[in-house]
Amino acid sequence: MRILLIGPDHDRGSIPPYLDLLAAGLGERGAQVTRLSAGGLPLDRESARESARESARESAAPRFWSAERIVAAAEALVARIDPDAFDLVSLHYGNLEVEQLVPVLWERRFGPSGSGSGPPIVAHAHFVDWTLFSTHVVDSALYRAVRTGIGRMDGLVFFGEYARRALLDRDGLRGVPTLVSYFPTTIPAGERAPGPGALRPALRELDPASRAGRGQGGGLLPLATMYGFANPWKDPSDLLAAFQRMRVPLMVLLAGHGWDRPERAGADLRAALSPRRLRIGPVELTVLADYIGPGERLALVAASDFAVFPYRRHESFQGSGAITDYLANGVPVVATDVANMAELIGDAGVVVPPGDPAALAATLDRVAGDAGLRAALALAARRRAPRFSLARHLDDCDAFYRTLAAR
Repeated sequence: MRILLIGPDHDRGSIPPYLDLLAAGLGERGAQVTRLSAGGLPLDRESARESARESARESAAPRFWSAERIVAAAEALVARIDPDAFDLVSLHYGNLEVEQLVPVLWERRFGPSGSGSGPPIVAHAHFVDWTLFSTHVVDSALYRAVRTGIGRMDGLVFFGEYARRALLDRDGLRGVPTLVSYFPTTIPAGERAPGPGALRPALRELDPASRAGRGQGGGLLPLATMYGFANPWKDPSDLLAAFQRMRVPLMVLLAGHGWDRPERAGADLRAALSPRRLRIGPVELTVLADYIGPGERLALVAASDFAVFPYRRHESFQGSGAITDYLANGVPVVATDVANMAELIGDAGVVVPPGDPAALAATLDRVAGDAGLRAALALAARRRAPRFSLARHLDDCDAFYRTLAAR
């Protein structure tokens, strides 16, 4: 089977590493996979650097492209496609990527998918709404086109029942073939964590030896971590408020692009930027505002006693990609009950109401202060781990793709 895999290629978020593993895994199953991308996010980084120089600031937020420039980039992407060269198109995009315009532009150029004029298109629903044209580059016509375009697909892959229900409730999506298969871990099988000497200082300090004797009663100081690209629905303000209410000592590391930008993070975390630590109540917080690769992610997950994902409700959010790295490696998770978080975690962690710092603080105290509870949650996480394996997801997608291509 000849597959054209369309999706973003940049260093932010969980989609690009997922596509790398999806392409490689499908190839191992006999498919001929061709990658195609519009490149990075539609941001004018050069303008941001110039603005920073003019204002003598260390950084400035990149500006989004104009709607016309985004459409031109999407048209150029679609123009590179030879529909007769492929048996199926696997389409991926996030909240901001140019690729979200592919469905409507495909129809304009090649006719409706499934009409016999080209291969079937399967869209993977990484989000359940897309705010590029509703919030950042406001254009109501383009926003409507993106919303309706996904209904023109020949198949949809969802990473949980939450996303499937959210999208299938919209007009025009009934009757589209669907697959529900959880987002897999993007830490490749066989990946090795680099040794302590190769890790950045913030990650070297996760070693248990550096936390020995600093917990309750002179025990090991527990470690909670979270990583991912800063987004509005990952506002850490409730987490900081929970830290102030806590009683049990805890070390917390937050890693990922954008956490050094208050306007992006939703809170000013610069006082905790590595190598510094910020003490809030009994909590020591460190922020590593950078992307971490698979080996470093494995080191971080392996060192964690549990993960913490205090998300808020957001119209586009369907679930975390990073969370499955923890669950696939037997690490329990404390999270707020938004999107598919409870569906993912099951009995492998604790789910609390969103927007309730007191409830989050009580849960963090309970998990951080009870080694027996953490061990029980870790056992449950190991039992759930197989459902988040890459092999299982690849088997699901391969079978789904072949069924649609055969039609």
